Amino acid sequence: MPDVEKVDFPKLERPPIDEVICGLVFSPLDLSVLHHGVYWDLRHDDFPRSELHPSIEDEPSIMLGVPPIRTWLISAADDLLIQLQHDRFYMNWRKRSAEYPRFNDHADVRGLLTRALKEYEQFSAFCKESLSTTPNATRIELAKIDIFERGRDWKDRDDLAALMPWTESVLSLCDIDSPEMMLKFSRSIENGKLSFSATSGLKAATGERVIRTETRVSGTIGTGNSTKEIFLAANHELNKVFFSLVPPSALDRFGVLEKRK
Repeated sequence: MPDVEKVDFPKLERPPIDEVICGLVFSPLDLSVLHHGVYWDLRHDDFPRSELHPSIEDEPSIMLGVPPIRTWLISAADDLLIQLQHDRFYMNWRKRSAEYPRFNDHADVRGLLTRALKEYEQFSAFCKESLSTTPNATRIELAKIDIFERGRDWKDRDDLAALMPWTESVLSLCDIDSPEMMLKFSRSIENGKLSFSATSGLKAATGERVIRTETRVSGTIGTGNSTKEIFLAANHELNKVFFSLVPPSALDRFGVLEKRK
């Protein structure tokens, strides 16, 4: 997966991106919710709120005793989220009032990848000091969630088909303007897996119909490539999916700024 082919993707002024999730999965550590609390205390200025959630598991399992806990550390602006658990670290960017900061660095602005790797570095240093060991990451996870909203990105069923032609065959089976829709698929890629889902629903704030797509890549961290290189290759795979779903003729809706490699 780290061998990224040379493809030009348009740079969009108003991408429909709603959330980006950068994650690393590592061998389990003796990291309890008490350690989470100590780490939150150290990072409280950057993440003044916290929440407790059930842990994420790759496969359903029967837990004996107290189950692992996942802790959310939430920024004041609610746009950055750090997730900690005994075998995972995630940094989420969520669209709130600020513009999408981009995945890669540009001009003098740090991209999300640089921020995520820096956060993981700080977390690893904490583990070294508190547990006398550092996380041994075995794979990365990268996901992007896009929201296509009626009234903003598309007008009606025909216009939705122009925005995302792959929906046309599904929409042709419906006799209503705003059909319910759900689509999922996954496939293997080199040293990893790519999954995609698309669902329709109503936006809570406005009651407007939206199409939500989520594309996720899981990639193994092997020898010979840095974690950053694997993230960059995963991001390239996600971009390929997005620009396959939305044709060039529809990109003006999001303001095409320039071509980039």
